[in-house]
Parts: sequence; structure tokens; C-alpha cells
Amino acid sequence: MKKTRILFAAILALLLILTVSCATAIKPLTFESWDIHTEAQRQWLDAEDYTKPHLYGAKGAVEMSLPVSPTFEWKYSGFSAKDVAYATLAIGEEPSLDGADVYEIPAGQKSFTVADGAMNLKVNTTYYWQITAVLADGTSLSSPVEQFTTDGGIRNISVDGVTNFRDMGGYTTSDGGTVRQGLIYRSGRFNVKYRTKLEITEKGLEQIRRLGIVTDIDLRGDKSENLTPVVYANGYPVDGSVEMVSPLGEDVNYVFIPREWDSTLLNGENGASMIREVFEVLSDEANYPVVFHCSIGTDRTGVTAFLIGCALGLSDDDLMRDYFFSNFGNISTSRLLSNFQAAIYVVSKYHEGGTYAEKGVDYLLKNGVTQEQIDALRSIMIEY
Repeated sequence: MKKTRILFAAILALLLILTVSCATAIKPLTFESWDIHTEAQRQWLDAEDYTKPHLYGAKGAVEMSLPVSPTFEWKYSGFSAKDVAYATLAIGEEPSLDGADVYEIPAGQKSFTVADGAMNLKVNTTYYWQITAVLADGTSLSSPVEQFTTDGGIRNISVDGVTNFRDMGGYTTSDGGTVRQGLIYRSGRFNVKYRTKLEITEKGLEQIRRLGIVTDIDLRGDKSENLTPVVYANGYPVDGSVEMVSPLGEDVNYVFIPREWDSTLLNGENGASMIREVFEVLSDEANYPVVFHCSIGTDRTGVTAFLIGCALGLSDDDLMRDYFFSNFGNISTSRLLSNFQAAIYVVSKYHEGGTYAEKGVDYLLKNGVTQEQIDALRSIMIEY
């Protein structure tokens, strides 16, 4: 009889614990997938004719290149939002949430989103998330860990004060590999050409730091420009000196490969030498993650991105989509099919291969980029 009473008491205690735990809880509103793209971006990505982004409002005249962050929602059970001092959202790629990004949520809120898409999620990636609430008395409660998977497409990035920023990863290569995300980015400028004024904001610099950029390749300008303490070439000067450093910070490796743009850049040694210098940087894993840019991230950046994509073995469709996505940025004027054809004319007309990728590799090898450098890039960037 005594054993029965003890067992009965234990069962009652367990039921009480379960009842309390069920009554006091954070219940997330789950979702299975998320598309980081706006409706206009997605319609264009899915279109058969992707050479006409202007049909989706993307005319290069306004900022339309930003992604969209998910909205996280949850309910409180057993207490109310007014009992919460603050809450946090942890989100990451590991189920354990090791290394997760943590966002603080003001008291009283039961939903949260990062403005301007600046959560900067990867594409085709599973994310895990958890809400933790800290009550006014110091008690901490956490929701179950939930998960969702992002849709595919171009990984566009939000960096405050910068337009036309995106990841060159997320694509499938011709031999079945996947291009790693978070290693090579293409972008518009961070500062006004030949001036110290920054266009990237403090918020943008913090977003860049989250991306872990190690190397900044700047393709703007001409080496013959007069450099004085008053007029600087591209890089942001330190303490009024003429030494150039990256606008992203003195700890970022600044690589200055200055070229003036015209649509025949790749036709001669000026463009070929630019590409050789870029591939020299990209063949060294110590330089990653890398961002490369010109002024608006479209022309010099565009042909460089095209040849990097060729070396990685991207399809013709993906190479062209990457080029035309620039029209969603604020690039002043649109880039049409004729612009693309003119920019890569020497590659497509005079080099061997059945695809752009094959022709692009032929161009690289015949203009001084070595097979070893191409292999190094592929080893760094592609997983199977």
C-alpha cells in the first residue's frame, strides 16, 4: 500500500510538471519554406525570356535588388507579452544553433522581421530558429527549435548604402557540383570614386562584417590618374595620407585593379590583364571571402563575373541571368541583351566551345590565366 501511494504521488507530480510546462510555453507559428526574392524578382527568375527584366519593373533606375527576410511569429501560453522584458531570435544553419545569429526583439512583440531583407539568407539552405523570452522576473523560456528551407535562385544581398550586391554561389555546375555560397560576392561601389566620401553606411558596414569579407577588389579608375592628398583613387585614405585602404575597413585586403570601361574591354590586353590579376587573387584561398566591384557593379564587374562563372562551369542561362539581375539595382540605365552581347563579343565570337563556359575557359587560358589557377578556384568554390 505504501509503495502504491508513493507511485501515485510520483505520477501526480509528473502530471503537474507536464501541465505547467504545457501551460507556460512559447509556440512558434511554423513555416516550411521561404523565398528570399520579391514577387517581381521571382516572376523574372521563372520567366522563359529572362533578357527582359524591364517587363517586371527592373529598369536599372530604382533600387529593386534587395531580398526579403521572413517574418517570424509566435504565441505565448501561460503568460502574456507584457510579462516579457525582451525576447531573442536565434537563427543558423546548425540544428544545435551553434554559431547562430541572434537578434534582440523589443518587449511586447510577438512577430519579428529584419527590414530590407538584411537577414541575408542563403538560397537552397535549411535554417533552424528558436525564440527565447526573458520575463521581467529574470525567468528565461525557449520555444522548440523549428526549421525552414529557402528556395533557389540568385542570392541577392542587402547592404545599406550599396546597390547591386549578390553572391556568386548557389548555382549548379555543368558537372553536377554546387557553387559554395558566402565566398565570392559582386557589388556596386562602397565610396564615391576619387573621393573619401563613403556611401556605405555604418549599418552597411556591420552587414559586411557579418559576411566576413577578407578581400576587396576594386576595378574602377585608371592608374594614370593624378593621386594627391586631395583627390584619391577609389580606396578610402587613412588619416589624410595617400595610402589607399578598403572602405570596408583597414583590416580588409584592398586590391586595386583599375580599368576604364568600354564594351571592348575584353578585346585587348587591358581587359586580359585585369582578368589575370583577378584570378591571381581568386586562386589563393587565404583571400576569401572576396568582394569585387566597379562603380555600379554591372560592366567591369559584369564581364569579370561572367568569366568567373565560365571557369566554374555555369550554364548559359545562369551566366546570363546573373548579368541581367543588375537591372534590379539602381544602376542609372538598364542593361539589355545588346549590352551583354557587346561585352562578351570577343569571347563568344573568337573562342572555341559549344557553351559560354567552354568559350570563356578558352579565353582565360589563351590570355594568361593558368589551368592551375582555374583548378584552384574550382577547388575552393565547388562542392560535390
